[in-house]
Amino acid sequence: VIEVFDRGDLAGNDKELFCVFALVPGVTLDQLILAESRRFTPSRVAEILSQACRGVQAAHNAGLAHRPIEAADVLVMKDDSVKILRFLPDTQHSPAGNVYRLGALAYEALMLRPAPEDPPARALLISNPDVSESPADVIGRAMDNNPLKRFECAGDCGEDLLAAVRGSARISSVHEGQAPKTPKPPAPR
Repeated sequence: VIEVFDRGDLAGNDKELFCVFALVPGVTLDQLILAESRRFTPSRVAEILSQACRGVQAAHNAGLAHRPIEAADVLVMKDDSVKILRFLPDTQHSPAGNVYRLGALAYEALMLRPAPEDPPARALLISNPDVSESPADVIGRAMDNNPLKRFECAGDCGEDLLAAVRGSARISSVHEGQAPKTPKPPAPR
């Protein structure tokens, strides 16, 4: 998550808000997708998106939310390290929405087009000869229409995507009929 140095209200009326962020050289994921074209491999997508998943998870754990995360909110540096932009204090939103969006970003990076409004995305991903079934399964699960069937948290989604691309067997559990975990608000100081 990108470092925030200051934030506030210029006019004192909540209409002219500002944030001062660290200056970080890089490009947004949407710019990278346009520039990379067919050179954006499943392995590279998994490395980048797993970092985004870890960042989103850390923010959720701190009581922050991102509604909805887009490719323009993921800043990728030359070494492929990632920073996430635009988090807000929020404990009312389930992480399941961000898990869906992270899956959609992986789809977009691999297919070079926006994710379909109506999944299943898995079948479309498998139509790409560069994408094997395991990563397609992980992305399909992240994008499931039923939030109870998605990953419980963004961190699990990212770890499973990396494992799938690497050919390992890590599969995070989700408990059918049980709501995904929601972040706990930060303790008062």
